[in-house]
Amino acid sequence: MTGNETKVVFGGQTMVHARICLDESTTPVAIDHLNVGRGRKTITRGIFEWLGDQARFCMAAPGKARPSDFSCDAGSGRTLRQWKRKG
Repeated sequence: MTGNETKVVFGGQTMVHARICLDESTTPVAIDHLNVGRGRKTITRGIFEWLGDQARFCMAAPGKARPSDFSCDAGSGRTLRQWKRKG
């Protein structure tokens, strides 16, 4: 993460390369990813919250409406990620 740009690389392959915009006036926090990597320039909308030392993200499929909760049922097109702070 550098500034408002994030890049996730796994096994030498770029999985995500996006500019991020947060709206902290909402609960949970609204997060938008603008794809700046390869392919179409799409916006992915989601929500974010801290759970102790872990960050939890629920993202809709590109072009779909922002999730209102952290449910991620099969076939919903949503992805749920949880990251633990190092250290």
